[in-house]
Amino acid sequence: FLEMKQFSFQRFAQLLRLDIRLNRYLPAMLGIFLGYFFGFVGIYWKLVNPPDISLEVLEDVLAFSASRYCLVLTVFYVLVASSMMFTNLSTKDSRLKFFMLPASNLEKMASRFVVVLLFGVAWPLVAYFLADLLRVGVLAVLGVSSGFSFSAVGEMCRQGWQVFAAYFSDGFQGNLSSLYSGLDIVFGLLIVWLCQVAGGLIFRRRAFVFTNVLLFFVLFTLSWVASSVDFVTVWLNCHADAFELFATVFLGLLTLFLLSLIPWLFCHKQVQ
Repeated sequence: FLEMKQFSFQRFAQLLRLDIRLNRYLPAMLGIFLGYFFGFVGIYWKLVNPPDISLEVLEDVLAFSASRYCLVLTVFYVLVASSMMFTNLSTKDSRLKFFMLPASNLEKMASRFVVVLLFGVAWPLVAYFLADLLRVGVLAVLGVSSGFSFSAVGEMCRQGWQVFAAYFSDGFQGNLSSLYSGLDIVFGLLIVWLCQVAGGLIFRRRAFVFTNVLLFFVLFTLSWVASSVDFVTVWLNCHADAFELFATVFLGLLTLFLLSLIPWLFCHKQVQ
């Protein structure tokens, strides 16, 4: 139902421009910017009346706190934005208007993904830098000198990437357990993200809330079964290597299932 031969870059570009012009993304963009800014000001406000410790040490601690705050807020924003990818299909009237646009289903779906990448992933990075710059300027006006938190965020990302890359580096050298763990992380992150997108198509209202409540209960049930049911616990302990392979294959198949489910749900919306 989504054929590449139906794709036209010219129609796609026109649809993308129309989408950006007609839909109001400014409130969400402003919201994430203000979230960064006020959070950073709150964290660095300790520099106004600093405790009796070295200012260099204090700035390092605050930069680390700012980087963690940035990570949590960014992940939350990306997940919420992903769950709202298809909010323009929430009502019958909006669905009719959207699907009547002179573009193929593939072009319409691709435009929504690009919009989320622009305003849900790329914009938070820009907003973070702008908010940190403004925070430094505001504190400078108050007579407080402070550095940027860019380096702390960059160091956190670098360390995270090194740990992640080590799984595959060890795996390619013969440590299959490490390779399976790295693949599990990739598949797990994709599954969480794809569930947000699929939930936005399934639930017409409060998709983010309903999707993550459902995910919580599924994960809780699986964890309870794995830890409480005796025969499952015994099997896992006796067949750890087989379970690692099974878990990786299962997560990979689940990822493929969600990748095929989302286009089906998108096209199914036309007949609802």
